[in-house]
Amino acid sequence: MSKAVTYRIIHPDGLYAGLVEKLIKFAGDFNSDISISYGGRTVNLKSFMGVVSLGIPNKADITITADGYDENKAIREFEKQLRALKVIQ
Repeated sequence: MSKAVTYRIIHPDGLYAGLVEKLIKFAGDFNSDISISYGGRTVNLKSFMGVVSLGIPNKADITITADGYDENKAIREFEKQLRALKVIQ
């Protein structure tokens, strides 16, 4: 069973390469499969090129999905990380 949460991006530059790099490193701390969805496409959140290829702008709605034994922790910690980076409110 997977866990998914949707967020609205509030960073003026959207998910730019520097933020994506931080999120990918963070995703590597979890054993769960973690993906990000935007605009009808879903990519592995551990793939820099995949996430950057989504071109996620400011005010976009994204969904982060975690699937695995630490999925609840992954979602919880990702939300904290996104807030700390001022990507979401």
